[in-house]
Amino acid sequence: MPLMLVLPIDGYIVAVLPIALVLQRLPLVKTLSAMIFIWGVVCILTVVVTSYEGLVVQRIFLGITESSVSPGFVLLTSLWYTKEEQTSRVGFWYSANGIFSMFSGIVNYGLGHAGGSLATWKYMYLFAGAWTIAWAFVLLAFVPASPANPGRWFSEEEKVLLKQRLASNMTGKDQTGWKWDQVVEALRDVKLWILMLCGAAIYIANGGVTTFGARIIQSFGYSSVNAILLQIPGGAMTCIAIYIVGYLAGRFKDARTYILPASCLPVIAGSIMIWKGSWAHKALPLWGYYLLPTFGAPYVLILGIAASNVAGGTKKAICNGMIFIGYNVVVGASFLLRHIMSRENKLRDSAATPLTPRSMEESKDSDAQTVSGSEQFDFEDLTDWQRKEFRYVL
Repeated sequence: MPLMLVLPIDGYIVAVLPIALVLQRLPLVKTLSAMIFIWGVVCILTVVVTSYEGLVVQRIFLGITESSVSPGFVLLTSLWYTKEEQTSRVGFWYSANGIFSMFSGIVNYGLGHAGGSLATWKYMYLFAGAWTIAWAFVLLAFVPASPANPGRWFSEEEKVLLKQRLASNMTGKDQTGWKWDQVVEALRDVKLWILMLCGAAIYIANGGVTTFGARIIQSFGYSSVNAILLQIPGGAMTCIAIYIVGYLAGRFKDARTYILPASCLPVIAGSIMIWKGSWAHKALPLWGYYLLPTFGAPYVLILGIAASNVAGGTKKAICNGMIFIGYNVVVGASFLLRHIMSRENKLRDSAATPLTPRSMEESKDSDAQTVSGSEQFDFEDLTDWQRKEFRYVL
C-alpha cells in the first residue's frame, strides 16, 4: 500500500494544535523564529529527496514546521494591537502570501530559464528555503518580545501608553502556562467550532489554487513556464481583497460578520466563470481563476474575529489551533476518502467471479439477457452499499 494512503493526514494538521500551545507556553518570538528557521532548512532539503516515500516524509515535516507560522503571527497581533486594529493588521501580514506569489512568480520564471546543473524545481526550493531562513533572523532581531517586555524599541513613556491602550482589549496578558479550565471552556465554546468550520470551508479554494494553480492555467493553453508568470495577477488580487476587507472592518463598527459572507462572493464568481465560461476565449476563465485567490480576504476576517473575541492565553492558543486544523483538514480528509473508496473497489473486485475464456464465451451468448437484466436492475432503488457491482470513482 502506498505510504500516502497509510498516512492520509499530513504533518500540519497533526502538529498545529500542539505547536500553538507550545507557542503560548514558551517565549513567542524566539520560538517562532526557531520554527521558521527549521522550516527553511526542511524546504531546502527537498532537493536531496530521491524517492516517493522520502518525499512524503519530507512533506510531513514541512507541514509540522509550517504549522507554527500563522498561529504565531495571530498571537503576536492579538498581543500588540487593539481589537479595532487587529483585522487590518492580520490582513497586512497575511497579504504577504499575495505579495510573495507575485515576487516568487517573477523569480521562478527567471529560474525556469536559468539552466544549470540542477533541475529547475530544485532552484525554486533552494531560493524559497534560503529566503525563509533569512527572515527567521529578521524576526528574531527586530520584533520585540511582548508589550510587557518591549525592550529597547520603546521609551519609558511609550511603554506606559502601550499598556494603557491594550488594557481595553480585555483578552489577557502575554502569560505562559497551561490552564485546564480554559481548555474545557474552549471545547464548550460554540464560537470556536464555528470558526473552525469556516476555516475549513474557506480553505477548500486554497487547495485548488495552491496545489493546482499552474496546472489550471496550463489547461487554458499556456506553457508551464508562462503559467508561473501568469499566476502573478492572482497574488495582486489576494492583496487587494485583503486590504479592502481590512479597511472595511476597521471603518464600520460591528460589521465583520456581515463583511465575511460578502467577501466570499468573488471566489464564487470566479468558480462559476471557470466552470460555465467558454474556454474558447482564454480571458474569461483566466480572470475567473484570478478571483479564486481572494479567499484570503474572508480568512483574514476569520483570524481577526478570533483574535478579537477570545480571551485567555490557553484558550487563544486552542482557538488558533482549531482554526488552522480546519485550514488543513480538507487535505487529510480527501486522502482518507480516496483510501476508503479505493479499498472498497478492490474488495468488490476480488469478490467478483473471475473471468475465464469459457465464461467470456457464455457471456457473449447471453448479451441480450444481460442488458435486459441490467436495465431492470438500474431501476431498482439500491444504495451503493447494496449494489455490489457499483464501483466508486476516484
